[in-house]
Amino acid sequence: MKMLQVLLLVGPLVMCGAASASAQSAPGFTPRPQTALAAPISSEALQAAKELVALISESMVSDMIATVTAQVWPNLETALRARNPNIDSATLAGLRSEFQRIEADQMIEVMNRAPVIYARHFTFQELRDMAAFYRTPIGAKMLQVTPALTAELTAMLVQDAPGLQQRVRQSFGNILRVHGYEQ
Repeated sequence: MKMLQVLLLVGPLVMCGAASASAQSAPGFTPRPQTALAAPISSEALQAAKELVALISESMVSDMIATVTAQVWPNLETALRARNPNIDSATLAGLRSEFQRIEADQMIEVMNRAPVIYARHFTFQELRDMAAFYRTPIGAKMLQVTPALTAELTAMLVQDAPGLQQRVRQSFGNILRVHGYEQ
């Protein structure tokens, strides 16, 4: 269950971070000032964001669910079998189906709330440009492979988490000692 929680929390961050990093390195990228984030959202920007999210979610939601399930389910099944050694295949199939339904519900809920967030961070024209990009062959491919990329990046983050935690603890310990604090 802990891995599922990490994947559900870290996955979107990885996607956003990768998208943000690639966008910020793109020629012509101009970050919106913080004050623009609090500005009212125009109805045309919100409509463009809804269209963009519909375009994105059309292919990505089912792919993301399949990818996350393929990556997470084996660990969940192992944990279920450990707690319930006599669990039968039909029950496991039902649980897997329920897991996928819950994932789908969550993704749909997130995608329903996403247009406001997109419209807050992107201008009407930027949203239209993104939608146009996703209609190109390379944009369509990006939508197709993003769930797999996200799953692979998330798996790396999960795998590297213990080492990262150790490095942070050690570094913080050193700084605290230098400043006269005990650990």
